[in-house]
Amino acid sequence: MLFLITFSLLVITLFLVFFHYQKVGSFDFWTMMASLLLFFLILILFRNHQERSSLWNNLKRKPLKKAGLGFFTAFFLYVIFYLGYEIILKLWPEGNEQIRQIYNFKANVSEWRLFILLSFLIGPGEEIVWRWFLQQRWGELIGQKASFLIVTAIYSLVHLPTGNSLLILAAFICGLFWGWLFWQNNSLLLNIVSHSLWDVFIFVLWPLI
Repeated sequence: MLFLITFSLLVITLFLVFFHYQKVGSFDFWTMMASLLLFFLILILFRNHQERSSLWNNLKRKPLKKAGLGFFTAFFLYVIFYLGYEIILKLWPEGNEQIRQIYNFKANVSEWRLFILLSFLIGPGEEIVWRWFLQQRWGELIGQKASFLIVTAIYSLVHLPTGNSLLILAAFICGLFWGWLFWQNNSLLLNIVSHSLWDVFIFVLWPLI
């Protein structure tokens, strides 16, 4: 219980600081994000053998089915964002500038490095931290529905320091989507595939702008 509370506060604090500064020295946004998540993963996975064993057993459950569903949900979420972008262009053209600001995070970053970080560290890392650990552990204490809603709210609110309303909204939508997926399926593999592929779709393969 003490570790869960301490870890939760640490995640909230460091993510708030991260999104406030976004860039420190020669470290770009994606390197900082990957480093931050790696730090959290070390705290979770090296805490005890039981945590690692539980995670591994969850990943092994119906891997082909879960990976396939992860691909479908990633593509579905991408389509939602694509349609949302088209609506924003028609109803709120000024919002396009906020979307450009989001894509400025990938300026001067090679697509191969971005692909590797998103696929193998950032996507999986976020799902392990936010859904596997925080949502699941708090769900054991306060109920899965309450945990889903609270973690989703925090997941979006830590983006507040960016001052980008569309980024905050996007985080809220993604938090709802992946939080609900995990709540309903309890499959880390499904969430990792869905999150990682969506990241690659939206930032590497088919950027909105």
